[in-house]
Amino acid sequence: AILLCTFLSILAMLSRTCVPWLFKLMISLSSE
Repeated sequence: AILLCTFLSILAMLSRTCVPWLFKLMISLSSE
């Protein structure tokens, strides 16, 4: 259970950092 919570927290942190970055990347690619 502890391992699952740790995995979910890491996944949440990754999604917070990666999702906005991917969003900015798609915007920059589509604006060209």
